[in-house]
Amino acid sequence: MNISNLVDAAGVTPDQGSSRASLAVLLRRCAPFITVAVLAYPTLVWPLLEAEVVSLAPAMGQPVVDGPPSALLRLYFSSIFGLSLAAFIAARRMMAQGIAAPLLACLAANLAWAGLTVFWSVEPDITLRRFLLAIFVAGSLVLSVLAARDHRRILDLVFWMLVVAAALSTVSVLTTAATPIGHAAFYPHKNYFAAIVCAMIFTAAYQIMNGSGIARIAALALLPLCVGFLIAAQSKTSLGLAATVPALAYLIAWLAARARLSPAIIVSGICAAVWGIYTFGAESGIWDFHAVATAIFGDPTLTQRTDIWAFAFKKIEERPWLGYGFEVFWGASLNSPSVREATGFVAQMPQGHNGYIDLIVHTGYVGLALFVAVALLTLHRVGRVAARSVGYAAFLLCLILFPMLHNGLESSWFRSFNLVSMLFILGIALAARPVGPTQ
Repeated sequence: MNISNLVDAAGVTPDQGSSRASLAVLLRRCAPFITVAVLAYPTLVWPLLEAEVVSLAPAMGQPVVDGPPSALLRLYFSSIFGLSLAAFIAARRMMAQGIAAPLLACLAANLAWAGLTVFWSVEPDITLRRFLLAIFVAGSLVLSVLAARDHRRILDLVFWMLVVAAALSTVSVLTTAATPIGHAAFYPHKNYFAAIVCAMIFTAAYQIMNGSGIARIAALALLPLCVGFLIAAQSKTSLGLAATVPALAYLIAWLAARARLSPAIIVSGICAAVWGIYTFGAESGIWDFHAVATAIFGDPTLTQRTDIWAFAFKKIEERPWLGYGFEVFWGASLNSPSVREATGFVAQMPQGHNGYIDLIVHTGYVGLALFVAVALLTLHRVGRVAARSVGYAAFLLCLILFPMLHNGLESSWFRSFNLVSMLFILGIALAARPVGPTQ
């Protein structure tokens, strides 16, 4: 639609129509920068300005609970959400048809259910506050990605932002001492650092396959540096995921393109097969959970995660369908169930170290079902992308599969401003964009 059509439709003068069209174009050009600004907070802003190194000493005494969000956090994301909303509204007339409305509606329902838990939350004020933050973060990513003219501009800017993070990490690793369990660079914990390194690897792989010029050269240099980061962090889990997720993602994307199978079906089939094999072995006495955990991770308790999960499942039995309220079960206040009822180190936990268990304790089995629906719809949508470009679909699958696997031992689903959760939402937003003739 040209400017004159817009003017006639809006009933304004030509000068007004021209000004509004120019503003819309400007905001749409800014949309990729808004996306990067959201991802930059957990990657650069928070670690450099506010984060504190996580204590590795044994937890003693009164449990420490979370305080209110900082002024910087509130100002940062409320401002970015306003900008992303303005960009989306300004660009909506210029956006192509074909946005995945069912997927976005399901994501909205997922977030809305989290908001509804304020009515039965053990800490309604905290649930409401954290729900609004989740809306600001998820909304900013989705709206800015949809408003952008070209997804490639977004991914280029994200890559260069992560290059800056890699440069700062290199300086930190070379000039500061490692923690007793591995180097954390300038981040608060080595696992947090390792998760960001995985994001570097995924974007670098995308640039090698689809970038050009200096971006491809920088990506080739970044990959071996990232391997060094993971070794310095002593993160076996992230090192394993960094190696397996891209290979698995490309295989699924290739099957989706060649065999016309939905990635949702492929991933569901893999999960069913793994569960079936485990169940058969467990019922046959060939192995049990502790034997499998020892074989894969070298620790039958997964660093005492099994004790945390045992407490969580006990509490799930009391509120199985609705949960205890969004983001208030673990250490949100002195009224959190973990603080009031858990014993020993479990009372000190800020999360359950399993994102799927935490979905249940926060929002019940209803929340888990809504989340599974979002994941399956996203995977199915990526299948349409694979028909156009296997490489781009594989990258999107990295953004989806990495959080799905990472949340098996950590918890990040819609958790504050966690980068792993942001990668998942970024993957949803990119998959929801119109599928054009080329990607």
